[in-house]
Amino acid sequence: MTDHQAKLPSLNTLIPHQPPMRLIDQVLAFDEHQVWATVNPSEDCIFATPAGIPACLGLEYLAQTAAAFFSLQASTDRPPRAGKLVACQKLITRQAYFAFLQPLLLRVTLTSRLPPVVTQQALVKFAGAVFPAPTALPKPGLPEQLADMVGEPICTAELSVYL
Repeated sequence: MTDHQAKLPSLNTLIPHQPPMRLIDQVLAFDEHQVWATVNPSEDCIFATPAGIPACLGLEYLAQTAAAFFSLQASTDRPPRAGKLVACQKLITRQAYFAFLQPLLLRVTLTSRLPPVVTQQALVKFAGAVFPAPTALPKPGLPEQLADMVGEPICTAELSVYL
């Protein structure tokens, strides 16, 4: 595990959302191209229904994970800029609801950045996926280790964020 993986910042410093709108629970791993996070769907969620959490909320899970990616990639000499989700392409859900108390793994991978210069405004594109978590929720670690633990995603989307 690298030093930047050993001490991941609190979600309070990574995303602007506060409960009850903060929907993700923890960042597990990241590198320069991707970030992994977890969420444990709960009956306490403001979007809960008797059947579970609507799977379309996977888009917001992925958007909050992308926000964490921006913060983790930000330079230490300036605060991260807030991004705006401007488009979602190909949102695919393989089930109507996420079951309560069945943890999910979230992966957001950077696919492009226009222009590629970090200091300017940019349109950033991500591929996102929601996976059922393994029986034992993984501890923070390297992205490659997490990728080896998951099967088929239950929700995928392509996100465009203006930063």
